[in-house]
Formats: sequence, structure tokens, C-alpha cells
Amino acid sequence: MHIGRRLLLCFGLVTLPWLSAGCILVGAAAATMPPPTIEAQYSNLAGQTVAVMVWADRDIRVDWPSLQLDLATAIQNRLMQHTAKGKALAGARFVYSPQSMDDYQQDHPEAEFAPIESTAVRLGVSRLIYVEVEDFSTRTDVAGEMFLGRISATLKVVEVDGGRGSVAFEQRDLTCTFPPRAPKEGTLRGSDALMYRGVLQVLAERIQNQFVPHEMG
Repeated sequence: MHIGRRLLLCFGLVTLPWLSAGCILVGAAAATMPPPTIEAQYSNLAGQTVAVMVWADRDIRVDWPSLQLDLATAIQNRLMQHTAKGKALAGARFVYSPQSMDDYQQDHPEAEFAPIESTAVRLGVSRLIYVEVEDFSTRTDVAGEMFLGRISATLKVVEVDGGRGSVAFEQRDLTCTFPPRAPKEGTLRGSDALMYRGVLQVLAERIQNQFVPHEMG
């Protein structure tokens, strides 16, 4: 009995370093593995004619008159990079420039009050990516001298088929901040222009990720 216990103890002492080394190797392998891929939330843009339209509340436009154009440009530029790679946007054609869409909104103020489905039909596209900006700021409410870019929006995709439009995808409460890890009180380092550009790019990337597979980050 005692001999058997001694043999088991010796075997355990011999194998313990190998077990520890194995755990280290498994941990190292896990650390080098690529992060998991998140699939697109909406995957019906490939081969479609697409337009991007951004609408912002009138009070926001008073302070930031180019926000609609700038955000639409950031979104469309990101998505167009994927039309020649991968399957998500393969063959998708963006038939209007962001400037053309902004001109359309300026020339047709009545479109602001029309259902977005009917606007999509009038544009003559098969897919309309529509973003409603509900809140925007470059400073915190805590103190006027503290910078923090913040934007909240709703994303919709309108599908047009047979002369009729319908909202096929909707994502509410898309809220982004810039700098991404800044405290809620904001930061003294920065400027309104930096917060403006930064938070628009953060939202544009988040919207892009609704349509293309991407790594978890």
C-alpha cells in the first residue's frame, strides 16, 4: 500500500511540470488566436443600388450645418471600400454622391416630413441607408470647458421593390463618444473641431459594422 502511494506521488511530481507547460502552451495559443468575427446585422446590400441619407434635428443643424453631409460622406466612404472585397457589399453601387444627397435635401425640404419609405422610392434606388441624428454635442453638460464628442442616432435600411418601400432593418440607440475611453466628465485636451470629426468617424465605423463582418473589438 505504501509503495503504491509512493509510486503515484512520484508519477505526479514527474508529470506536474509537463501539465504546467501544457497549460502555458494552451494559454499562449489562445492569446495568439484572432478575435472572433461578428457577422453583419443586415446582409442584403450586395448587388443593389444604394444611397446614404443623413437627417439631423433642426436644432443640431443650426450649430453644425454640415453635419448631415459630413456624416453621410464618412459612412459612404467606409462602405465603398467593401464593394470590391468580400461578399457583404459585392457589386453594390452607390449611385449618388453625399453632396448630391445633401443638395436633394436642401432642394426638397418637404422630404423632412414625408415617410422615409416614399423618399426612397423617389430616389430610384433599391436600398436606402437612412440615419437620423437625434443628439449631438462636443462638450459635456458638467462644464462648458470640458470636451467630449457624443452622438446618438437611429439607423434604418429601406428596401424598395415593385415601386414600394419598406423598412427592412432598424437599429436604435446608436450612441458613440469620442475619445472612446474618455471619462464622462470629458477632457480638457481637445477642441470642438477634433470632437466633431472624431465622433462622426466613430459612428460611421459602427454603422459600417452593421453591414460587414468584423472582428470583435
